[in-house]
Amino acid sequence: SSDEARSGEQSVFHWGYSRTVPFPAFLDGSASGSYQEFVAAPGSQWRLTGYGKTPAKLEGTPAFGIVQVSFFDSAGRDLGTVETAGNTTTRAKISNDVHSQSPVGEWVFLDTGVATAPEGTATVQVFTLFVDYSGSGVSQGVYFDDLSLCALGEDGDESDCD
Repeated sequence: SSDEARSGEQSVFHWGYSRTVPFPAFLDGSASGSYQEFVAAPGSQWRLTGYGKTPAKLEGTPAFGIVQVSFFDSAGRDLGTVETAGNTTTRAKISNDVHSQSPVGEWVFLDTGVATAPEGTATVQVFTLFVDYSGSGVSQGVYFDDLSLCALGEDGDESDCD
């Protein structure tokens, strides 16, 4: 998008429309995003950082934007997902995201923290995602900019990540 940029002239904008419908499944939500995949080895460590911004207050819950790191084996099976900082388990927990309580019109720092690839890892996928299953009945979204992926050294040293 050329509408908003933290630096440069462009950013990524993910958006969707979520509304409640009067018949099963009762909730019609959306998720949009983008990802890039890299070769990874078990035990390798990764950290994704960037910024997210919502142009208007996100209505309803859940409606949020996140950065995410996911590991896959050679058959494409999901071995685990690590989202934003503060995660203490292999599977995802949402924290440090852009959500309904985030400041409107301000860039929020997003950080996956250091994610260690589990046994069997063949690839790592890094994502920017906007999820809206709120049923709010409005189009809404999140901008992402200045993303940085770092493959840490064997000793977990982040000094090469600038």
